[in-house]
Amino acid sequence: MQQDRLLDVKDDEPPATGGTVIDGTLRRAMARDQSAFGALYEAHVERIHRHVRYRVTDPNTAEDITAQVFLRAWQAIDRYRPVEGRPFLAWLFTIANNLIVDHHRRGGRVTTGIDPARHAATTENPEEAAVNADLQAQLAAAIRRLKPEHQLIVSLRLIEDMEYEDIARVMNKKPGALRVTLFRALAALRDDLSKRGIRP
Repeated sequence: MQQDRLLDVKDDEPPATGGTVIDGTLRRAMARDQSAFGALYEAHVERIHRHVRYRVTDPNTAEDITAQVFLRAWQAIDRYRPVEGRPFLAWLFTIANNLIVDHHRRGGRVTTGIDPARHAATTENPEEAAVNADLQAQLAAAIRRLKPEHQLIVSLRLIEDMEYEDIARVMNKKPGALRVTLFRALAALRDDLSKRGIRP
């Protein structure tokens, strides 16, 4: 079912066992306590929005997708089953990634969120600012040309600065396999830039 895929929730998942810790706020949210879910929202919304904004060009679309992430999470919170070693934030990232991929499939423009104007504004030298803005724009375009899985791993590692173990939980991959995927993503990125005469 499409909704279950988006939410990464399975009705037949067993309750958390084997040392999985559910803090009081999450436990109350799972019982559909709105104030507890509100606390989870406040704790995670900025990071989720930043992740979405890095991959979606239009800021209004990023706001919409961020809102959808938490709406989908609230709709399924009573069916959410924590998995040992996979925190609640990883579940939110999974929902966000699926919504971003769906947005892309519908023809929405997915990007890294690198804003050349913002980077140029922080540089005092106008010539240096122009060069940096151009390089940032070319890098953003190159990342947009990566396949969705590679966009996600590059975003989480290079922009979110997440550790391999945390990315592995989000992407449901073993750290070793994840390193191989990241290596391939970065190799594809370097190859794309090199073909355009840009030194990575």
